[in-house]
Amino acid sequence: MNGMTRVLIVAGLVAALSIGVAASPVSSHGQTAIAAPPTAHVAMAPAFLDKTRFVFDLGTAYYAFHHFIWNRYRAGQLNMHHKFNLVKAGIAGLFAYSRLRSAYNIAVNGNSVLLHNLVAPLNALTSKAQNMGNTLKSGHLDTSSITDFNSSANSFQQAAKNNGFAFHDRAVPVPGAS
Repeated sequence: MNGMTRVLIVAGLVAALSIGVAASPVSSHGQTAIAAPPTAHVAMAPAFLDKTRFVFDLGTAYYAFHHFIWNRYRAGQLNMHHKFNLVKAGIAGLFAYSRLRSAYNIAVNGNSVLLHNLVAPLNALTSKAQNMGNTLKSGHLDTSSITDFNSSANSFQQAAKNNGFAFHDRAVPVPGAS
């Protein structure tokens, strides 16, 4: 491209820009007026990946409960002789509660009918997790709160299955882990 072509291109762009600025409406104060957006009702778009985030939160909550609380409870490792396991179980209970609250908020605020149908059983499961986490956090082992949470988790799984959202626990091998 020679020098004359560049000058013509730059002049054309400057002219187009000047015409665009001159053609824009100007308010009484000499500033360019900006048109207001239309006020028509716009349907709310569904939340981005709300079902995926919901399942992820439920999965992490279930893993924390199953791995750090339920399996150790069944093995008899949640007692005063295994204080470190009690601490981990308390933290896992609070983490499970946090993830269940997040899943609850996604279900309540989302546009999915399926997730809305799971709000009531999820709310019951969340309250059981809160009770279990509070008892474990206080340093007392209340075995009824652990079994209540496990039975509520099974009830939630059945409610989800009845609403067309069947899931089950499946062991996945992790390379390098024994």
